[in-house]
Amino acid sequence: MFPGWLLLLGWYGVISAYCFLTYAIDQRAAVRRQYRISERRLLLLSLLGGWPGAWLAHRLLRHKIAKQSFQRRFSWVLFLHLMLISVLWLVLLAGNVCDGMFPGIC
Repeated sequence: MFPGWLLLLGWYGVISAYCFLTYAIDQRAAVRRQYRISERRLLLLSLLGGWPGAWLAHRLLRHKIAKQSFQRRFSWVLFLHLMLISVLWLVLLAGNVCDGMFPGIC
């Protein structure tokens, strides 16, 4: 059976790459004063698991770093994902608590 954690890791990788690319396209559009990608879409991609790519885009492309309202909402997305990862990690460490709660992951 295919381990669920590997599937989850793959999802994070694919959606993060897509999110980074989306940020890069939005930054290019901003410089060229063209149609922009909505902040709602950028945050949704982050919420769906693309936060590592978004975080890299913030650092490497320096995109969306000056707007405090966006940074605050992105911080909440990051906090939610880190809490989710922490809970999953604790469940995996507990082992016996998992009994069928997360099929394929535990």
